[in-house]
Amino acid sequence: MDEIETKLIKLSDTFEHCVRINNEYKLKHGELKEIYNAYKVLVNNCDNEYIQENLFDILTEIDHKLITKENLKEMIVDQSNIMKEFNDINVQIHQLFPNYS
Repeated sequence: MDEIETKLIKLSDTFEHCVRINNEYKLKHGELKEIYNAYKVLVNNCDNEYIQENLFDILTEIDHKLITKENLKEMIVDQSNIMKEFNDINVQIHQLFPNYS
């Protein structure tokens, strides 16, 4: 295996790792949103003032960790741009090395 093939394999592995991290992040973010919504329901329906205050504190802390729709849209655009660049590189590689699979 030559140096270019080794680098391409490493690049491909890195890209696949990024995709896995992205998917795991989306899953965890969804779980965090579910917890956030559950706390909102609890805060609104709690009769105990002490518990309500503590739940509100937790809710406020979680609120700071959520990504806004605007930030998520920006991340999706960034990811699309990275994917386009990655695909462009693959096209160039296949043009230079047509026998590379």
